[in-house]
Amino acid sequence: MTMRVFHRTTRDTAADIRIMGFYDASDAVGAGLERMGVWVSDQPSDARDETPALVTLRIPIALFERHEHHHGSSGSRDALIPADDLNTCGQARIVRPEAEARWMNLRSRLMRKDT
Repeated sequence: MTMRVFHRTTRDTAADIRIMGFYDASDAVGAGLERMGVWVSDQPSDARDETPALVTLRIPIALFERHEHHHGSSGSRDALIPADDLNTCGQARIVRPEAEARWMNLRSRLMRKDT
């Protein structure tokens, strides 16, 4: 079984990912540990000025769960997955702004429904 994951980044990096695939970045993961990988989420995060582009990809659920990090009750699930593993799952797609708006609208409605 697979699931859709999202990765928020810059427009230039999104274009590079589309052509060449994901690449690892270093990030601190709890208790001062540093790990390499790509942060992905089961829900699209809000756009910021420095990261306006949204990339999506379908990956095996088992891959996500193997690398999942629990950050509390943010409403989304996050995982730091090695780029080589993501790149074996197929080509990532850049989400068009109108499709992203639909995702964000749905997310907003679902979050309101849960409260």
